[in-house]
Amino acid sequence: MSVEVRQRLKSPPAWLARIVNGMHRWLSSVRRAIIPPQLYLFELSTALWTAQCLNVVARLDVADRLAQAPKSAEQLAEELGLHAPSLYRVLRLLCAYGVFREGRDGKFSLTPVGRRLRSDVPDSARAMLVYNGQPWQTEPYAQIEYTLRTGKPAFDRIFGAPFFDYAAGRPDVAKIFDEAMTSVASLHVAAVSGAYDFRGIGVLADIGGGNGIFLSHLLAEHPQLRGILFDLPHVGAAAAEALARAGVADRSSIEAGSFFDRVPSGADAYVLSHILHDWDDARCREILRVCHRTMRADARLLVVDVVLGRADNRFAQGKLADIQMLLVLSGRERTELEFRELLESEGFSIRRIIPTSAPESIIEAVPRGVRAGLRTSVV
Repeated sequence: MSVEVRQRLKSPPAWLARIVNGMHRWLSSVRRAIIPPQLYLFELSTALWTAQCLNVVARLDVADRLAQAPKSAEQLAEELGLHAPSLYRVLRLLCAYGVFREGRDGKFSLTPVGRRLRSDVPDSARAMLVYNGQPWQTEPYAQIEYTLRTGKPAFDRIFGAPFFDYAAGRPDVAKIFDEAMTSVASLHVAAVSGAYDFRGIGVLADIGGGNGIFLSHLLAEHPQLRGILFDLPHVGAAAAEALARAGVADRSSIEAGSFFDRVPSGADAYVLSHILHDWDDARCREILRVCHRTMRADARLLVVDVVLGRADNRFAQGKLADIQMLLVLSGRERTELEFRELLESEGFSIRRIIPTSAPESIIEAVPRGVRAGLRTSVV
């Protein structure tokens, strides 16, 4: 396994993540009970302001500049061609969130959080912050009322096409999207690899595997695995590079096609990682129908997605992602019951649902007729 992959494949145990998240929810509830309700609502409504400040410092590579040495706002402004007093005010705000640190000499430096804004470090958050601040991400939120009245994505109305069609015709948009998805892939794969036992699998098919980051990390972590990456033809070159970079090209192959039409045959397990949440129920059934038609009776399906819990009043990252699906795509995040109904409608039985240290869970399903086994609910 390459040094880069070893560095990236680190994730806390799922039980520890649940404890930490529970403590965070409790502390948040205590704070809400203490501060005036209107102040709390004001804070919620200003999240966009902070997000746009993060976006601009990410796009301008401020963290890369500060990685060289601490610098004042005046020094940074001179290097970047900016207005120093305005830049200072943005940096000062982000200091309050622990992204930067201002020294007694007025120079700014990176905190451990801020280091993840650098473009040249493993697990950098920069690409996702750049992605989240794009007009084609923010404008649908300004027209959320349209979605509430029609049930249709505001994105389609604003930009005249569904997101994936829009991105397919604009290489700059596709590049930003791919880089953002790559930036979070290592977090997801570390969580999945740490939660699921892959030892009984010989051939793993990553359906809609994109640029190959997810599959390459799994293959590097599990030497017995052979992999098939399946996606549209235009992703093949990037996937080949990722697999080669991880040193697993000799244990993998790439097949081109649409998962609405076909998937590779002969695999022991099929992974749908962050695929079903992109689509409405009808399109998901098409994908699952194709998988079911192709899979052997003893194969398993692994759906990696957020599973919303029954405790409706708890905060969960999946509920934020669900609004993104609502406004930008045609998909949704689903509850356990919704996943069961969806999978069972196309001939699958859920064997178990495995929480991970990330917001996502692993839904292990098998073609109906195979013993369902343990049912593990997500709370």
